[in-house]
Amino acid sequence: MSFGLTKQGPAKAFEHLCECGRRDAALAEVECNMFRKGDTTCYRIAIPWKTLKLKPFPGMVFGMNFIANDDDGHGAPTGWA
Repeated sequence: MSFGLTKQGPAKAFEHLCECGRRDAALAEVECNMFRKGDTTCYRIAIPWKTLKLKPFPGMVFGMNFIANDDDGHGAPTGWA
């Protein structure tokens, strides 16, 4: 999943979803509230468990990778460390 606050406003996309025909419906389930307040950019994203096809249970371990790229007007980053 990708999220961004663009010059045209908030944007969200699935870069890859294995299940054919499910991408648009799954993306519609994801709630995004992205905005700038002064020098701070805020991303508030809610991804329902059902969208991830998971049912949480006590003691469950959930792994997630999060990457934030920042473009301050010098071009988008080409990678991350």
